Amino acid sequence: MALSFAQAKKALLACVEARITPVLVGPPGVGKTALMRAVAAEADLPCHELLASNCDAVDIAGLPYVVNGELKRALITQIKACVDAPGLLFLDELTSVPPSVQAPLMRLLLEHVAGNDRLHEGSCVVGAANRPEECPGGIEMSAASINRIVKLVDYIPTVDELRGFYEGVGTEGSRLHEEFLDFSATLTVNADLLDMSPPRPSIDAGVPFGSPRAWERGLRAYAHYCDKANIGFNVGKDEDDIGYAILGGAVGEHKASMFLGIRKLRKYLPSIDEILADPVKAKIPEQKDRQIAAVGLLSRVAEKDLWCAWLYTERLLPEISAACARVLMTRQGTPGSSKWFQAGKKAQIDALAKVRRAMQ
Repeated sequence: MALSFAQAKKALLACVEARITPVLVGPPGVGKTALMRAVAAEADLPCHELLASNCDAVDIAGLPYVVNGELKRALITQIKACVDAPGLLFLDELTSVPPSVQAPLMRLLLEHVAGNDRLHEGSCVVGAANRPEECPGGIEMSAASINRIVKLVDYIPTVDELRGFYEGVGTEGSRLHEEFLDFSATLTVNADLLDMSPPRPSIDAGVPFGSPRAWERGLRAYAHYCDKANIGFNVGKDEDDIGYAILGGAVGEHKASMFLGIRKLRKYLPSIDEILADPVKAKIPEQKDRQIAAVGLLSRVAEKDLWCAWLYTERLLPEISAACARVLMTRQGTPGSSKWFQAGKKAQIDALAKVRRAMQ
């Protein structure tokens, strides 16, 4: 059974509070680190992250040195912090380490001992690993080691959980926030933009793919560039080759082309200002594929006037209207002083009826 973010958080938190070592297994780039930080915050522990695949044996066991004839070991910062005080030590990419690192790493994971030091009694260790088929050359834990932990397999956050994360990026009104709002809304009609597991060609050839983490990093860089260059869909100028190269370099050219292709359809749609001025008369394209682009557009209209967005939504084709309605339901209502309030409430009810019919 696949575990969502909320389910995995509850399972990990139970293990942490019981001081039982869990290991979370899931694809790369789906938010395992964000999940561990959320668990640490819930348990009221500082989170100390260590990428095991980048460590050697000395990093884990400590650098040996001699003082007055006594052998001591200097521990890496993250481990030392969990020796000195309670903390959550997060060991990532456990199964992607070379054989020389595995022994001290397993001792730390299973016995909570690094070099000559034992972790603080209030500390806990949590591990994470990619699925074997997604990390060629990785070393799987032995049966005896697995028998000493709680192995939580197949962590996959839901699209709605990821949308909630994306919609919290950036400050309201910033170009960064707008880009992530737009991407989140677009996922409601095209979740295929996300690669929740690396495609085989990406694993074999080492090319970018559209994991949730890749989109987050790519959109951050893309938004910064477009804002600085004053280009992009929301200023009426198409993205240039540099913007495309940045996004394609993060998520792969295929995914970048899909996303930017949807956005180019916006030229057939009214502007945000036109919808805000008169959502009842703002133009609507006849073609379904052109209406799809309205999902991301209306998520941003709703930031300024939710009721205008509902009025425009209700006029779209039923399946597109239903997708827009699901997006708008996550938006907070604007003050009732909007002149479109009463009409917008009726449009909201009509659009939600379309959602119910679409789900039947």
